[in-house]
Amino acid sequence: MSLELGTLLKEHRLKAGMTQQDLANKFGYSTAQFISNWERGISQPPMETLVQLSVLLKIPKATIKELLIKNAIQQIEKKIEIGFKRSV
Repeated sequence: MSLELGTLLKEHRLKAGMTQQDLANKFGYSTAQFISNWERGISQPPMETLVQLSVLLKIPKATIKELLIKNAIQQIEKKIEIGFKRSV
């Protein structure tokens, strides 16, 4: 996951006046660790949860889409670069 997406989620969560635990509770998680991991770029919420987060935190759909596309391109470029290094 992109750290940029995590930062965006954190910024909007704070704007909404919510703690990580508040958000975890809304999505049925027993611990705030899931939210912390998303915000630190360690993992990414499932797509359905990400859609719900964008609505709840009032994040424009286009912004989420742009960050996901950017992240996917970066991951592909990284894999290609690793592949080229192995083939040399």
